[in-house]
Amino acid sequence: MHTNDHWQMSNNAVSFLDKQYAKNPLQRIRFNPKSKNRLLNKEEFLPFYHNGTPVDDNAIGDTEFNESIRNNLNTSAGYTYPHTEEIYLKDLNYVGHEAMRVGPMSPYIYDSTSGASDWQQKMVHKNKHEQAVKNSQEAQDLADWESSNIARTGVHETIHSNLLSNIRGAYPNAISEMLRGTSALGVPDDTNNYLDVETGGRLPESPRYQQNEFLTQALTEYLYPRANHPDMPENASMGSQIYADYPYEHWSMDKPGGAMTKEGLDEFLFKRSEPFYEQILSDAEAGYVQPSIWSQ
Repeated sequence: MHTNDHWQMSNNAVSFLDKQYAKNPLQRIRFNPKSKNRLLNKEEFLPFYHNGTPVDDNAIGDTEFNESIRNNLNTSAGYTYPHTEEIYLKDLNYVGHEAMRVGPMSPYIYDSTSGASDWQQKMVHKNKHEQAVKNSQEAQDLADWESSNIARTGVHETIHSNLLSNIRGAYPNAISEMLRGTSALGVPDDTNNYLDVETGGRLPESPRYQQNEFLTQALTEYLYPRANHPDMPENASMGSQIYADYPYEHWSMDKPGGAMTKEGLDEFLFKRSEPFYEQILSDAEAGYVQPSIWSQ
């Protein structure tokens, strides 16, 4: 489990993450055939407040970056500092939270002063226990859903850090290949600041940063599909997994025909990222990152 001078991952969190990641393809991929390190590694996870402050300046050494994180703690689910292995997740201490359990039904005792019959009192006694069990299960379902969302954020930040980073990522060429021959999100890896879309990121945004964020959102859905809220009807949906702050008229993309619609953006991102996802599945079968257009 992940430990440092200030924090240790709880046994509940370790158990929950192990269960959630057991069949995840990234969990089965080593960086190379001889490496012990896998692409998805919960040992890299740290909470925002692992040393009493949101970010450890001495650990990652960029005060301006850290200050931007501190200013956006309410809206940031997680982040990874570029080219370092630490992955910071909001509410990581909550993962594996267990709701209050309800024990066996207590023995029934007839109350002669209540004015209710023996049968009525038995039914009330039974119904109270059944309702308590139901409430406890609903609370646990919600806790598990919330824990799962944090685990999903861990996958999302892992994609940024261990897959797509052009310094330490296993697939440094992936973004360029996914966007090859397109102009919908600007020139691949372009650093000019002209793609006017808010992606939820906290750094000065450029096409390179936004390309990374959008494609990571699509890959996150492939690798850890988002679950519906436990209170939602079975036929309902959480909606699009791609997050962007529109309005469309503010987009200034190099795309013939004008701005892309929200539906068009979703379709584009999932279509462009699917071949890379297939490579990930192939590498999971092999157990390591194989030489490919994505990794070279």
